[in-house]
Amino acid sequence: DKPGCLPAIHPYDYGLNDNKINELGKQGLLGLINKAASGEQIPLDKTKDISLQNLDILNAVYKWSRGCSLLASNKPSKALELFNSSAQTLQYAPVVELSRILALARLNRWGEVNDGLRNLYFEGVDDQRISVVQAMLGMLNTDLQNAEKWLEEPAQTIPDKFGDKISNNIIRRFWSGKIDKDLFIAAKKYMPYDWLGYYQQAHIAEQYFYVLLWQEKNEEAAIFADRMIERLELLAVPTSIWLERRGDAAFYMKDYNTAEKFYQKALVKKRKLKLIELCMKSYQMFITSQVTMIKKGYIEKKFMEAL
Repeated sequence: DKPGCLPAIHPYDYGLNDNKINELGKQGLLGLINKAASGEQIPLDKTKDISLQNLDILNAVYKWSRGCSLLASNKPSKALELFNSSAQTLQYAPVVELSRILALARLNRWGEVNDGLRNLYFEGVDDQRISVVQAMLGMLNTDLQNAEKWLEEPAQTIPDKFGDKISNNIIRRFWSGKIDKDLFIAAKKYMPYDWLGYYQQAHIAEQYFYVLLWQEKNEEAAIFADRMIERLELLAVPTSIWLERRGDAAFYMKDYNTAEKFYQKALVKKRKLKLIELCMKSYQMFITSQVTMIKKGYIEKKFMEAL
């Protein structure tokens, strides 16, 4: 009922790149980072030879750890203060941002929770712990039962409500789960007033599925995934992500043959999507080259006429 921080697995989790990790390793500071992450303050006698930048990193990791302790002690407001302070130094740290999002959820600040998750997608963070946090958030969100409401409407009528062709494509990409920086840019450009509602609708459905798994309602999760796949297919939306989730539900039901079947289907769909993307890129390059050649020919003609 009171979800807490997920553990850090690697220095990357603190937003450190390879160069910084190598530097910290050569200076023997990775061990101190692990201690800071365990809630141990750095002894003063060990700080004198550490640069201010690296000292800031150690303090930021310690603040994150202390914030996690406060969150576990049911003090989300104080925890959030430390997470925010830590994030000022560790600006691209997934583990800090996920902890901050959980603290916001504990404070029922759902608008900021959605903003935080959107930022992770926007920054291209690919971390399996996001799925775990989705489930934790779902356990806290009393509105999750609304996730299935859209399924009650005939799928054939939904595209008519989406509007023009560009908006259709944006919404379909939200529902397909293929969320990235380019999608948010397009959504804000072509759907400035209503894109957020469609994103949240798809996002809540995703949360709902993970909540069912978290609660070990695996059969219900499988049924929900089946319904998602059915509706998305009618909307001509890529289904590979939901096929994979359907496989996850079967796996947790210990129906390994069914799980394998859905995983195989997901792989086939993903390969087809990759092939389509490659074809589209090749086509765009071809068109660009043709336009360039036409322009070049026109310029050469004008040049010859001028002579």
